[in-house]
Amino acid sequence: MRQVVKYITFFLLFPQFTYAQQNLPKIQSTKQDIFLKFNDDTIVWRLEPEKKLDVFYIGSTLQAKKTWFITDVDSIYFDVQAGKKYDFIIQYNNQNCYTRIVALNNPILLNRYGGFAIFFIVLFVLVFIFIKSASISYKKLFIFGIITPALFWIFTFIAGFIHGSYNHSKNAVSDLGEIGSSSEIVMAIFTFIIAICSMIFSVGFYKISKHKKLSVLPAILSFAMAISFLWAAIFPAGHQLHGTLGPLPAFIILGTLLLIFLWKNSEQNFSIKLWSGISALLMLLFVLRFIPTMQQQYEGAIQRTLYTGWSVWFVTLSLYFKKKLKGHEN
Repeated sequence: MRQVVKYITFFLLFPQFTYAQQNLPKIQSTKQDIFLKFNDDTIVWRLEPEKKLDVFYIGSTLQAKKTWFITDVDSIYFDVQAGKKYDFIIQYNNQNCYTRIVALNNPILLNRYGGFAIFFIVLFVLVFIFIKSASISYKKLFIFGIITPALFWIFTFIAGFIHGSYNHSKNAVSDLGEIGSSSEIVMAIFTFIIAICSMIFSVGFYKISKHKKLSVLPAILSFAMAISFLWAAIFPAGHQLHGTLGPLPAFIILGTLLLIFLWKNSEQNFSIKLWSGISALLMLLFVLRFIPTMQQQYEGAIQRTLYTGWSVWFVTLSLYFKKKLKGHEN
């Protein structure tokens, strides 16, 4: 009975499929290699008639991408919009090469309806943090040095569970927020929360460094993590701007090293200098990703050495200042 229904459905829909294919845009080519040009990038596209459908994926972009398929005798142009797909046929040696362009959707925080709302919320929160920090005790600010890393690890495991097919030792953290993934929305929210918490701690770090006449450079560099998280929330994996601030966490490593060299030597500062050194060593293990075999097999584990070192630094700083300022209020 199922087979009968399948055949009936096929014959009913076959004319529609044929009609749709006949009305697809077509271009001609006498060569198997053609040029694919989108904006200022050009690649060689090899026609493969044996494929039922050859798909070219374009990362999310805030602006339309001008896309050309150029053969030796013909060409076709598309003004590619985010979240859209475009089908056409390239006729090569009397064979139809069915081709599709697929552009990923814009990130959840940049959609046309919520983008401006998110922007003003972020702006309001950041201004609020800097204004209110003047009247908030150091102790309340420093607790975020523990809260922020704790939330990062908890949220990462929750998002990994929601993702469904995620391996923490192999997959990068950014894969959890990738456009189109099942964990995209929750990871965008989680990452935004972590960014705000990290920002609050860095404000406290800066305030107490200035108050105690210590070098403020480590504190200023600690803001890099908040900016990095905020950027990842707004421009997740799959968006063309995602990797633009990729080297930013390196400023955290620099911050740990500057604390060691710029803060005055004293018995009180010895412990935090030691922990800053340990944090730097943990984060420097990130260079293992430049070994091809390590990156292919353990990219997630290697990346997490960076987050482990950052977590150790924030937590030990929080505990150090809590002990140093015991009983102290603004």
